[in-house]
Amino acid sequence: MPPAPKPPSIHDLEPLESGGTTARVGFAYQDHIAADFCVEMMLTHGTLTAVWCEVLDDITLVWTEAGGEHIEFVQVKSDQGETLWTVPQLCEREKNAVGASILEKSLKHARCHEPCRFRLVTTDRTKKELHPLTLPREAPDRQPGQTAMDELGAAIIARLPEVDSDGPRGIRFWLRSVFWDVRGTQQDVQNATTRRLGQYLYEVFTVSAPDHIDAIYDLVLHTVWKAANERVPKPFTEKKVLFSQLLSEVQSKVNDLLRPHAAAGGPPLRQALSRIGLPDMDIQNIMFRQRAFRTEHRRSAYLALKDQERIAKAVEDTLHDLRLQYAAGVFQDTPLQFHQRCRKELEALHAAMAPEARPPLEHLMCAMYELVSRKVHSFQRDGS
Repeated sequence: MPPAPKPPSIHDLEPLESGGTTARVGFAYQDHIAADFCVEMMLTHGTLTAVWCEVLDDITLVWTEAGGEHIEFVQVKSDQGETLWTVPQLCEREKNAVGASILEKSLKHARCHEPCRFRLVTTDRTKKELHPLTLPREAPDRQPGQTAMDELGAAIIARLPEVDSDGPRGIRFWLRSVFWDVRGTQQDVQNATTRRLGQYLYEVFTVSAPDHIDAIYDLVLHTVWKAANERVPKPFTEKKVLFSQLLSEVQSKVNDLLRPHAAAGGPPLRQALSRIGLPDMDIQNIMFRQRAFRTEHRRSAYLALKDQERIAKAVEDTLHDLRLQYAAGVFQDTPLQFHQRCRKELEALHAAMAPEARPPLEHLMCAMYELVSRKVHSFQRDGS
């Protein structure tokens, strides 16, 4: 009997589901997870070489280990609510169809000749029976022969009797190869990723300003969002974020942030306002007010330093949320319309402030234009 043919490479596989990328409005939990893996690429200096967004699984990670590629298939589940994950939920089949459980869908991806493993990313924790899977794959309590792992394997095999249990790509292989990665809420993920990104930026580029870190996080997040939403044929190049590509984009953004006046065409604020089509008369007025603001700001004529920092943070947070929505297509503004939307949001922020702590509205507007001048905020969807 001739040997079975060698499975294809991960780079030659077609997706199991042919429906294509589902168009999404707004950033999903999955995008923030993918952004975190992109930061992991930078932190590992390319040991994680690529993050594929909705090509084969929700996220596919390509690791270079021991001179070869190792593939990790990642499913992201964010809709569990407040309940803990259980074995029945892991094995529950959609419409009772064989192959339609979370575990079976994950296992189906093990069809390439490269070594592969699996990961489930969830917002919520698991019940005790699944806890061993949340330990590192090499942990002693996860090895065959441990009571908890043996009992877990038996419980899953009993619920999925049609699935191969002990073969090279069976249930026990999945149990050995999976990591259950509990990440908490989207805000938890964003906070953790921002801290890791800040660590990297400080060590590599000596970048530590919070607004600069946020701007680069937005760049990474938009990169994975765009990749996830691409509808392209094989080899799905635009859906794959590569380490070299990401590092180049981050370096370029860091250069813009640290040397904003290096670009030709006048001060960055004038460039930004000209690009969105603002009339020259209005640009001149804004530039005049901005110069006056900077003079007063240096003299602390508006507010004490502590209050200045508080107001600047409120403005930055408001604009940051707007930028994320704009980049994700939540609203379809032209750049000029988005400029007006930003001004309206700052007017609302100003009106909501306690009268005794409310600076002149001009202070908030000028704080926004200061962020534009530093290339931390942009009125264009692509952030240019």
